[in-house]
Amino acid sequence: MFQSVFGKMGPMRKSVRWTVCPTVGNHPTERIIQSASRIANVDLATGMAILSDGKGGHQGFMKLQPFAGAKVVECSPELLDQLNELQPQEAPVRIV
Repeated sequence: MFQSVFGKMGPMRKSVRWTVCPTVGNHPTERIIQSASRIANVDLATGMAILSDGKGGHQGFMKLQPFAGAKVVECSPELLDQLNELQPQEAPVRIV
């Protein structure tokens, strides 16, 4: 089941619903969240996030790169609280 949070960060004017992606790897304090027009990688330990620019269509993982317009922004306290309350979900890993 998908988990979601509601809020805004950085230069965003309005709060949006974010879908929380399952965690992968050795980064227990990081969460990747995605909305209809943005994607962000939030560091729960520092409260900072890498936020996509929201331009140019699909907001996939490649939009988290600085050359694609991503910026480091401060995450709102309300959004951080919601993310900290969620139980992390591990991504299913299959060996083929």
